[in-house]
Amino acid sequence: MRLSVFGHAGSYGAPGAQCSSYLVSATGTQLLLDIGNGSFSNLARQLLPGDLSAVFVSHRHHDHLADLISLYHYLSFVPGALRHPIPIYGSPETLEAIRTLVLADFGGILLPQAVRAGQAVEVGGLQVTFADADHVPGTLAARVSVDGGPSLGFTADTGPNPGLEQFFDGIDLLVGECTWLTRPDQAPAGLHMDASELASMATHSGARRLVVTHVAYPGNAVAAARLVADRFAGEVIAAFDGLAVEF
Repeated sequence: MRLSVFGHAGSYGAPGAQCSSYLVSATGTQLLLDIGNGSFSNLARQLLPGDLSAVFVSHRHHDHLADLISLYHYLSFVPGALRHPIPIYGSPETLEAIRTLVLADFGGILLPQAVRAGQAVEVGGLQVTFADADHVPGTLAARVSVDGGPSLGFTADTGPNPGLEQFFDGIDLLVGECTWLTRPDQAPAGLHMDASELASMATHSGARRLVVTHVAYPGNAVAAARLVADRFAGEVIAAFDGLAVEF
């Protein structure tokens, strides 16, 4: 299994960093986890967008779905770009937000597939299961696995969540959001994690490796990863656009 990072900035873009987007490749399947603003250019640099097997959109915020508009327009107007309709997995709340942005019924180009916590779907050779995250209504985390092979966990945006620690139990690679280095005094409860909270989630889930991502500028993933590594015994990797991890 391979993880490719097309965007790792948190909440808004940053110098040299687009917003959240992560490609999971295995068994000939190309599953995209989120497609935040700016990430389409990085995606198109690595593969033909029409070769995507499916897209999972974790929730309705622009930094996780805005470039779905770019994907839709590319597949609509570039001759031969659409090889097959691309399933778009997300909660009903997320799919409604996507419909509002695209201003269309998807026209057979994107195929909306509503999913909920506790549900599992097959995407090519990948098994994908979903769990509720502690963020806006309809936010879902995902666990991606191959029969008898490795597993990847994607926290989406979430506050500290014991349920997700159980959901990610024994995960090989956890892609974890870390919006803040330390939680600001004015920050609302939940919604996001800081470095200590992400380290705690990774530790309690028994994750083997951790990719630290979604750090809001002027913070950065390298600084966040250093703080996480002080509290988490597994391997810690700072995300950057273009990062590739084989596991």
